[in-house]
Amino acid sequence: MSYTNTYLPVSLAFRDNDTLDFLAVSADTPTKEAIRLMASNNKDYVLVLDCNRNDLQASNDYQTYHDLQVYDSFSVRPKYKYKAIGIFSESDAIRLKYENKDLNKDVYFYASKPVVNIKTSYSLFEAISLMIENNISKLVVVDEHDHPVGVLTQRIIIATIDQEMLKKSKNVKDVLKQNHLISLSPNQTLAEALRILVEHKIRALIVIEGNKLMGILTQKDITKLISRDLNLENALIKDYMKYPVFTCKLDTPLIEASKLMAQHNIRRLVVVDDNESPIGIITQGDVIRNIEEKYETYVERNLRSARMMLDIMQDPVLEVADTNAHTQGIVIWQNESSKKVFGGVLGKKITDILDTYTWDSVHKELIKTKSVNYEPIFVGDNIYHISCVYVQDDTAIANGRIKILFRDITDLYKSELELKKINKQYQNILNAMEDMVIIYDPEDYKIKFANRAAFEKLGYSEEELLGKSFFDIVLNSQNVIKHFIDRIIKENKKVIGRRVYIKSNGELLPIHVSATQVYFDNENHILVVARDISKELIIEEKLKNTNKDLNMFYSFITDLSKAHKEDEAYDILVHYFKRLGIDYIHIYRLNPSLNKIVSSYLLKVKNIYEPAMSDIHGSDEHVWVRDCLDENPSLCKVIKSGTPLAVANVSTDYGCPKINVGAPVKSYMCIPIFVGGVYITNATAIISLMSLKENFFDEDTK
Repeated sequence: MSYTNTYLPVSLAFRDNDTLDFLAVSADTPTKEAIRLMASNNKDYVLVLDCNRNDLQASNDYQTYHDLQVYDSFSVRPKYKYKAIGIFSESDAIRLKYENKDLNKDVYFYASKPVVNIKTSYSLFEAISLMIENNISKLVVVDEHDHPVGVLTQRIIIATIDQEMLKKSKNVKDVLKQNHLISLSPNQTLAEALRILVEHKIRALIVIEGNKLMGILTQKDITKLISRDLNLENALIKDYMKYPVFTCKLDTPLIEASKLMAQHNIRRLVVVDDNESPIGIITQGDVIRNIEEKYETYVERNLRSARMMLDIMQDPVLEVADTNAHTQGIVIWQNESSKKVFGGVLGKKITDILDTYTWDSVHKELIKTKSVNYEPIFVGDNIYHISCVYVQDDTAIANGRIKILFRDITDLYKSELELKKINKQYQNILNAMEDMVIIYDPEDYKIKFANRAAFEKLGYSEEELLGKSFFDIVLNSQNVIKHFIDRIIKENKKVIGRRVYIKSNGELLPIHVSATQVYFDNENHILVVARDISKELIIEEKLKNTNKDLNMFYSFITDLSKAHKEDEAYDILVHYFKRLGIDYIHIYRLNPSLNKIVSSYLLKVKNIYEPAMSDIHGSDEHVWVRDCLDENPSLCKVIKSGTPLAVANVSTDYGCPKINVGAPVKSYMCIPIFVGGVYITNATAIISLMSLKENFFDEDTK
């Protein structure tokens, strides 16, 4: 049986036994058991209740709700006094199988949350709207205490509503989505089918060979096989697919397609061309969306002479004639609730209730779109949300009639104002933080909020940053970030780690992040708190280098302690100088009292140290580095001062005149060594160190 009015209560659907006969389990039920129950009861879902198994066992464990008592056509009594806190579906079951999750865990851990509830007093149209807006296929119907009394599905709605709501002029081709048709061959494995279902987020696969339709495989089929622990890797699709397949053509009227699904209790039809080759799939969801789209037209046609239905509504309703003579609209009918709120307003202008500016805005939009929702509307001390529908009139008296429903949102509006004040206070706190705070949508990754620190450190204005994709500012792999997002949303995990952000000028900013889930603008979002660690990394690098130097120094001291002769000690010293990257090392041992070089130790590379040209051709041209202490060592400024000399750049810094400016030596340092005292006359050695690199030796090295 079907009913002609979607304004009738949801409880009318209780006359369909499937609404009341729903499956429920406790929160601690193993997931594997929940899947087995779904399969054995031929259900595509199971409700998860806020209780444990002992609570349900006290009143027949894992029972479907067969014994719900219907007191009248609009009221039912629940069997269990528990609330639904999750819903576990076939989609969840096949996803867990694909991801190889532990099915012994509690079903609540994997269930979809929160549950979308609907009261028994809601209209069928409100149920349809909730399904469409939330992209879901079922609603939990609850009583005044939020205890579940039924589950409303798309199939039940299609079976309950009047098929006349689907325009006869509309065919399947008008609602068929132009998506790529995904199919598999009969000889592919069920494991491959499972992968396609999960990755493409679809609920059914058609099976074709050539262009011929061979069968269909659905989530329900896979779920039943999972409950039997079947090895999907070795099982072929042809052994488990369903055939024959119910089909329709592009020119099939939508009303006929809907009746066919209701008649055979199926959720979809395969659309075929004139050669019976599959070209698409039409689902119950497509039918539901078509109902919502044409609702205003349907309501006006069926309720034009049934105002007493509106008369029993608790919200005020007015009907306004949009006439040629009165552009401001005349009230031609009002329900009983409106009389209590506005008094008798029949024959008055609508602008006696709404201000002229507001009505003009609403009216202009109504003329264009035929349907308007508008708030806030201030009437006296109350605040309203109004829903308006414009219906063209076929009489000469009026251009059309406008039905206006007023919903009192005074308390809600005031609460939202108070919430905005609180949010402003929180925003001020966040803006005072030195850490960056960013909130973004986990679906489209758009940045919805950022604090002042984020704008300043990344170099964006508020207008530039908000609305950007989060991946526009992060250098790390998108796949890695998406993996963490998945963990945060599905497992409610907190993720901590290091990332690299990209500033507006292209510079990279190393950061430490802490990311978690947050409820923002009535939806789940990702909250990231990021701290600039560029200074810390510099300190870390210095500490690493310092540790490296200390380790080398320790090795040097250890090796030096093993030397038995002075020459061995100098060999060890030269070895560690080479490890530091020094290109030229010359050690002069001196006799200070005689002002003479006793001996020297030289480590050199050819392109730095060459013998004086005078030794070969009697010319001093092109001499690069000469033994600076070949005579009168006391003239050396290092020996005279007793302090090291470091020259970072020989081409710009003044140093020793013995170094030729054109030499490949770019930087050098000379160090005096004292033995037996601190007086200049006690300097017993000079070490000359040279490098091909500029700024190798500087004051810090000294």
